Amino acid sequence: MDAVEFKSIDQRPTILWIGCSDARVAETNVIPGTEIFVQRNVANQFSASDPNTAACVAFVLNLPSVKEIIVVGHTHCGGVKACFDTAKGDPPGLHPHLLKWLEPLQRLANSLVTPGTPLQTVIKANVVQQMANVRAFLTTLPLEGRQIAVKGAIYDIENERLDYV
Repeated sequence: MDAVEFKSIDQRPTILWIGCSDARVAETNVIPGTEIFVQRNVANQFSASDPNTAACVAFVLNLPSVKEIIVVGHTHCGGVKACFDTAKGDPPGLHPHLLKWLEPLQRLANSLVTPGTPLQTVIKANVVQQMANVRAFLTTLPLEGRQIAVKGAIYDIENERLDYV
């Protein structure tokens, strides 16, 4: 297919996937056969103050086919684990850019982690928090009566299963 043909193909995704950059969690493998608009970053974060993630959500409002936004975390997430370990007093020594990116997640982990808290608790809380962030951002946009569902899920890497929260 040449470039001219490609440009003429319409884009009709039904889902905006906000997921982790982790190579083990490819959205097209998790939800096969569905056209998906994708935003991936470390630890599936969403912030209205981040131009990249905010622009992605704002952009899908121009795509009438998008009916839902799914925030997807996953088991064994390295970004969440770094914040989890730091909250337990065992910081992994991350690059300053990564520390800055993970600040909101670190605050969340600090508020949740006590002796015996499993990593999965923070993974789930992170998904729930990012869903809330997306919903709050949507209230600032001109939706003009359009309904967009915001859902959250955790992909279980071992079982290759997507569990909604």
